[in-house]
Amino acid sequence: MFMLIIFVMEVKDFFLYKNSWEKINCTHHRSWMRDDLIVILSHGFFSDKNSYTNQQLSNLLQEDAVDTLAFDFYGHGQSDWEINNITISKTLEDFNCVLDYVKNNWYKKIWIVGSCLWAISIMEMAKIQGVDSICVKSAFLEPSHFSLFNDKEFLEYRKKIKNINFQQNERKNEEMSHNTNLNYDFYDDLEQVSWDMKLEINVPTLFVHAEHDELIPLSGIQNVVDQFANAYLRCV
Repeated sequence: MFMLIIFVMEVKDFFLYKNSWEKINCTHHRSWMRDDLIVILSHGFFSDKNSYTNQQLSNLLQEDAVDTLAFDFYGHGQSDWEINNITISKTLEDFNCVLDYVKNNWYKKIWIVGSCLWAISIMEMAKIQGVDSICVKSAFLEPSHFSLFNDKEFLEYRKKIKNINFQQNERKNEEMSHNTNLNYDFYDDLEQVSWDMKLEINVPTLFVHAEHDELIPLSGIQNVVDQFANAYLRCV
């Protein structure tokens, strides 16, 4: 005799308000079959919560009745303001607002997934009590990595990447594709980052990196990963 179990997912699109003038666009998938684990899905620079990676991860997690919450960072997707004005501090404000929402929904285990530029923000979040595990792909983990964002080679490289959902908010993505330079505020803010934070992170950490990454060599990532107490590197 076979038993068929169907997980019914509730999908909720909504805004979280950081303050009276800034809001974060979110999508919460909830199964109601379990209430212990949720995975927060963040996205990379020049992308949004509906990225191909986030959608695929959400679908896979839903098969195991794992809840997910995806959101748009400051200046991305359907969020407010211009992408050029983003800073690490602003992404941390977004993360903390999302984390408060998740904790208020009584989740016992919280995992965070993200990529590239905002890997450093995820590292900061890993130091907060209640975050149980993190996963980052194509992580920017050294100060020199961030200089790439105003480099012509980076702009050419971005043209090869097809992880932007142009069907969603097509006009904004088209404008972003011509104007990706970050303002000086980003680099000033970056100076406040503690690059030794990896010594303070003990939660299980998974790094996913391309073996032939055109921007950040695998060897550089391996050297950083080796300094973590509980980290793993997966090459693809």
